[in-house]
Amino acid sequence: MRQIAIVSLILLIFGGSACNLPQKGTPPVGGVDTIRTSAARTLDAVSTTMASPRGTPGSITTTPTVSQVTPIPTVQVSVGPLESTPTKGTALPCDQVSFVRDISIPDGTLVFPGTPITKTWELKNSGTCPWNSNYLLVFANEGDLMNATLSQPLVTSGAVQPGELMRVSVNLTAPAKIGDAKSYWRLRNPAGVDFGPAGKSFWAAIKVSDKFQFQDNLCNAAWSNGTVDLACPSKSGDAKGAVFRVENPIFASGFQDNETAIQLEPQQTNDGMIVGKFPPYQVNAAAPILKAIIGCAVNAKACDAKVTLTSQVGSDTEQPLGEWNVAYSKEWFIVSIDLAAKGMVGKPVVLRLYARANGSPTQDRVLILGPVFGKP
Repeated sequence: MRQIAIVSLILLIFGGSACNLPQKGTPPVGGVDTIRTSAARTLDAVSTTMASPRGTPGSITTTPTVSQVTPIPTVQVSVGPLESTPTKGTALPCDQVSFVRDISIPDGTLVFPGTPITKTWELKNSGTCPWNSNYLLVFANEGDLMNATLSQPLVTSGAVQPGELMRVSVNLTAPAKIGDAKSYWRLRNPAGVDFGPAGKSFWAAIKVSDKFQFQDNLCNAAWSNGTVDLACPSKSGDAKGAVFRVENPIFASGFQDNETAIQLEPQQTNDGMIVGKFPPYQVNAAAPILKAIIGCAVNAKACDAKVTLTSQVGSDTEQPLGEWNVAYSKEWFIVSIDLAAKGMVGKPVVLRLYARANGSPTQDRVLILGPVFGKP
């Protein structure tokens, strides 16, 4: 019966098509192939309908809403680059982590040898499985362990649900050796499988040094005139502003030192400025005193500027540490600032050094000798 019905339908289709054939002398649009194709599509549609159960509805898939609650459990670890967002329709893996931001100890922080530090990152559970106490932070057997434990629970209680944020920390100790140090870490699920952002390890990266001198880190700082970024070192007299090292500096008084100083020249506009933002420095209890000598350079007879030093801990507000009005008629200022007295020991501090012209910037050539941290 089904074959008879299909044959009848084909005859009906061709019969209907004949009623719409063009009149004599008018070529059919698409020709015979168009008619055959139309008949074939109609037959396919009928066959599909006959083969499917009558009245079966399609399924509807809904996407659950991801909570943005941000628990802050007591935890430990580090993170690498941000992962790419899965394309629409791609199933998320069970265990996946995304880096959000550094909370403490940015990469490249200067740390004294043997100094204990706590590195903290903010992470996101970007997978589909909750992280509970069966998940671990583990050393990735790469880089320097920095005296940390090889593994520890990722969370001590509760769970971090998919889509939620958490802060993860690891306690480290800076190595005794001077130089760069990096420690790599990963997360491990209950099945013993390690994972990280885009399959990579997490890390903590520091610079170990037994001293912090501005001149040694001069071009590690980000320099600008408040409007545009400046090259470092730059050349004296640059209208945008200049910063560079000076060997055997001579101050306005004629005093000459055999050490290296920094020379700052503000942008060549009225009240022009220059500012340098230095890499974070982990203040050490053994050397918390910032010492320097500030004054105008020799032969800069019109020099008249304001020098300001500020500090910033983490995301806290930038705070002034000192301000000095330097002029050719003044000999110099001897600077001594105790960061221990300001409660900054053990904290990564970002220092900013400003020089601003008091009105005209003509001959504003400011020398800063030996900005260095020393003993109390």
